[in-house]
Amino acid sequence: MKIVQINTYDITGGAARAAYRLHRGLLQIGQDCRTLVRYKASTDDSVFCVIPKNPPEKVDEEFFLSVAIQQHYINSHRTDISNTIFSLPYPGYDLSTLPMVQAADIINLHWVAQYQSPLTLHKLFVLGKPVVWTLHDHWAFTGGCHYSAGCEEYCHGCAPCPQLADDPFGLPEAVLKDKLRFFEDANLTIVTPSRWMAECARQSKLFKDLRVEVIPNSLETDVFSPQPKSEAKESIGIAAETITILFGGVDSNERRKGFRELKAAIKYCLKDTRFQNLVESDKIRMICFGRPYDDLNTVGMPVVPLGYLDSDEKISAAYCAADIFVLPSLEDNLPNTMLEAMSCGTPVVAFDVGGMSDAVINGVTGQLVPIGDTRQMGKAILSLIFNSEKRGVMGKKCREKIEEQYKLEIQA
Repeated sequence: MKIVQINTYDITGGAARAAYRLHRGLLQIGQDCRTLVRYKASTDDSVFCVIPKNPPEKVDEEFFLSVAIQQHYINSHRTDISNTIFSLPYPGYDLSTLPMVQAADIINLHWVAQYQSPLTLHKLFVLGKPVVWTLHDHWAFTGGCHYSAGCEEYCHGCAPCPQLADDPFGLPEAVLKDKLRFFEDANLTIVTPSRWMAECARQSKLFKDLRVEVIPNSLETDVFSPQPKSEAKESIGIAAETITILFGGVDSNERRKGFRELKAAIKYCLKDTRFQNLVESDKIRMICFGRPYDDLNTVGMPVVPLGYLDSDEKISAAYCAADIFVLPSLEDNLPNTMLEAMSCGTPVVAFDVGGMSDAVINGVTGQLVPIGDTRQMGKAILSLIFNSEKRGVMGKKCREKIEEQYKLEIQA
């Protein structure tokens, strides 16, 4: 089967990494899979950077939309409800005439913001080929937000938009109307990595009448595999007997990632005399990877910032060096970080939001607490910090869960 994936990036960002893993999984089982991207960072010969040579007026159009609309109309008028990306789906690049697309048996869309528009997607739909759209966030069925921050106006018409303080032209509503017009009668199947995202898609005005299937993301279980924690800790310069809490992500300053809530949970932990003694005796550390928070030094305990890790092997070592992975996201799909930590045998403490409960079985592979309840998150952290036997049992269950449900060949 000839499969063409379309994604804005190939390996940059969580959605891209998830899509690329599927791409590699399809190749491993013998499928003819090619990926078309706007921005390529890998050296993979089966990934193609495709940006049509546009006439000057097309370049001017994109510049105008980027500056006048994206920066001045959208970015300058965001409310405090969210600082997660909110993007305009224009102008878009027409890929429908490419021989590779013409020859495909199936088209698999992924994260196509800043690459595809409702019109260019329509041109793919009218080719008559089956199209599968794998959703990595809400953007496909909203008027521009990538995560709705609890808003459900995408079920009705995206008006009014709580993420824009000033919206005199009703932009999100107009964008959603565009999608409704151009997506009509498309031979489109929606795939979501989590049950939560599937329910959002089924309730959306745009996708409510379409087939929606849940197929979890996968990962390389041979790369993300358990290692002796003492050795992993020493590999990143931490003493083997030190207790470690890991936190990480691409952009830790994004509000929905929950750094404020993590700080509050650690503050609660510091009220515990035993935890405080660990901090004072330098026997516990927090490890952080990705872009660090601007006020990382205000956590209240020693932090080891690893920065951006440029290989899966280094990322895997960080997970293996952690006794607990804390995931305080307030809104998320099926985070790669959660699956990666579990694959390395590290239990997860998270808020019970989005797709967390798909993988984290409370009390078995980690601890889930009510969203925003930092007191309960603190208690969950403490319960694992002072019970190494429980952590070990959970770690083994984590690995079993990943091997049963999240291997590359299962998703492919």
